[in-house]
Amino acid sequence: MKCDSQAGSRSTAILNQAAVLSLNKTALDDSRKRGDFGRIAVCADRTDQAFVNHALRIGIDGITQSIIETEDALETLLSSLWTSGRYFSPTVLSTIQDLHASDSWTKFLTDKEIALLPWFSRAVSKEAIGRNFGIAESTVRAHRDAIRSKLGLTAPELIVWCHDMGFAQGFLKPDYCQEH
Repeated sequence: MKCDSQAGSRSTAILNQAAVLSLNKTALDDSRKRGDFGRIAVCADRTDQAFVNHALRIGIDGITQSIIETEDALETLLSSLWTSGRYFSPTVLSTIQDLHASDSWTKFLTDKEIALLPWFSRAVSKEAIGRNFGIAESTVRAHRDAIRSKLGLTAPELIVWCHDMGFAQGFLKPDYCQEH
């Protein structure tokens, strides 16, 4: 089910598709908090949007197809996970791009997360967003992290994606966000 690869103090779990389908975000977060694994990747036969989105939502750091057949392929996966924090095979990257390009992402985000996207597209501070929505800055951070996780994006990629999807168009900052 898992292959534990240790590189110094770095520990990576490589799970199979069935293991990922049976996991949830809480289980993976708990495992990381205990220090069981730093990075988690999956070797999967499926690369459809539903599977890839589930893997991203629960916090999988890398996805590759099927079995890693050579040491070089394993080294590439592990090296990418530890230098950039993520690894996705070309087929999986294509699925992620299709997910981002289509409206299918809307079924994975909550209404509140969708409402926050224009704010993230303009890089408005978490404090200002919280004031506007009447929520704590930590709640804004949690929503942003959930969106990033569900869409498989880094913080800068989220801003670019929001711009590309048109969330910044027609966005008006509230008075208290503008310079007086």
